[in-house]
Amino acid sequence: MLAELGVSLGDPVDVSFKDQTLVVSKVATEYDLSTLVAQCDLEAPEPPDIHCWRTSAPVGNEA
Repeated sequence: MLAELGVSLGDPVDVSFKDQTLVVSKVATEYDLSTLVAQCDLEAPEPPDIHCWRTSAPVGNEA
């Protein structure tokens, strides 16, 4: 059953009842920006499609 849910022993799950049925759902992982940035390779080359976004002129209310 754990494999069907895509969880491992000890992972958090939500448990509820819906129409007399027990529903077990995998809890979505919450990320914070510092964790995501720490995973980035800052030495990786810039993808070609990103270059055109970075060098284009603003067209609206961009920050």
